[in-house]
Amino acid sequence: DFDEGSGKTGASDIDDGASGYGPDDEDSDFAWNSCWFVSFGVMQFIIFMIIIIITAVIGGSVVGLLVAILLITLVVYRMRKKDEGSYALDESKTPPAYPYAYHKAPTREFYA
Repeated sequence: DFDEGSGKTGASDIDDGASGYGPDDEDSDFAWNSCWFVSFGVMQFIIFMIIIIITAVIGGSVVGLLVAILLITLVVYRMRKKDEGSYALDESKTPPAYPYAYHKAPTREFYA
């Protein structure tokens, strides 16, 4: 089972030159297969980086939205706190400036 011309054993020879995975000089598919594996690794890396970038953009957007809501809430809180105490709490006895406002009916009765 020994082939003296090529220096390979016939029965135990796994790389027969047609698989494309061995370092055979006659095999033109070896470079393509190596390139395909490199490309596959590069594609995995690119997909992984795209996932990381999308995650970072979404996470940054969520954090930015939360900070914006917090700032708006703080501004509204400060404006309301600033307005506290600026209103008169006791009822004024002066009549309203407009004539069509509600007037309390007199409680005295007049008999003719």
